Amino acid sequence: MLGLTWVAIRVLRVARRTRSAPELLLGISFLTFSTLGVPLLAIAGYGSDRVADVSLPLLSLALGLLDFGTVCFAAFVARVFRPASRIGAVAVAATASALLAHLVLATRAVAAAAPELSAIQAIGKVELVLSVVMSATFAWGAAESFAYWSRLRRQHSLGLADPTGVRRMLLFAIGCSSQLAMMGFTLLASARGTNPLADPVPALGIAATSLGMGLAFAFALGSPSRAASAVAA
Repeated sequence: MLGLTWVAIRVLRVARRTRSAPELLLGISFLTFSTLGVPLLAIAGYGSDRVADVSLPLLSLALGLLDFGTVCFAAFVARVFRPASRIGAVAVAATASALLAHLVLATRAVAAAAPELSAIQAIGKVELVLSVVMSATFAWGAAESFAYWSRLRRQHSLGLADPTGVRRMLLFAIGCSSQLAMMGFTLLASARGTNPLADPVPALGIAATSLGMGLAFAFALGSPSRAASAVAA
């Protein structure tokens, strides 16, 4: 996650200078998801054996940050790849609505759970809402990125596109795909009813895909000038 934090800071520096929405949305998404949301989830005691050991305010904040980061990423995809499409706006609105419902239901489930249950058991299938919506959002980003990369590659074959831009878009698409793969391992842990960071198989998969995601996004958006040109495509 450190790679994404670095990228987030770089992209937000671009947003501060250009005052452009895509950079701001992408930077906030990375920052709230990787730098704040995931670590805070662990600090709140999400993986503890007893829900009595969980800090409900911190858990709600962590889930809210994850939800908000996902909505920002969906808004980024819509703004960059579907700026004039109603489908993009509807997708963002649906994502926000589903994740708001997830936050409310998950918080209520933990607050009402028996003390001997774990937070994961207390939230139960409600957590699948977050995993499924995040997976769909990252799949959308990956699909749009690969489609745009394919168009750029065809343009490059005609001498109409910069090869550097083509490579950066491919790396960005790989980063989105790594996000999707990471969510796949999270869903695997949900299906097994385990903590994704404590269950060896999902934990190893999440670590590997997180590393790949950080590297891909870092190379795609590695400097302020590169980040500006990539996200403004």
